[in-house]
Amino acid sequence: KLLAYIGGWPHPSLVSSNMVVNFKVFKKVSPNGRLTLYLGKRDFVDHITSVEPIDGVIVVDDDYLKDRKVFGQVVCSFRYGREEDEVMGLNFQKDLYLASEQIYPPPEKREENLTKLQERLMKKLG
Repeated sequence: KLLAYIGGWPHPSLVSSNMVVNFKVFKKVSPNGRLTLYLGKRDFVDHITSVEPIDGVIVVDDDYLKDRKVFGQVVCSFRYGREEDEVMGLNFQKDLYLASEQIYPPPEKREENLTKLQERLMKKLG
């Protein structure tokens, strides 16, 4: 299996060497079970000047991947209206595609600064 990391780096002022850190991890598996995504969180906040970094790891079955590439997309979903109205077949959501980036094989320009979550996941997942 192949491991690739996704995302950002925390601000140095937010990381302390003597902190005990617990991670909640969200796992999403592709329908065929060959690709698994692990993320530290699913919702990200736009702070006008910056957006919280996407922090996670992707595990891919190398027999399945062969010479193919894996891309990730960031999609912002704007929800409006009431949930009970959606049962009538109406969809009150607009999607905005913000970014698309190659995850695997990693681009040559990518820095290998792993977050604590990524380090622990890669150690645990092999």
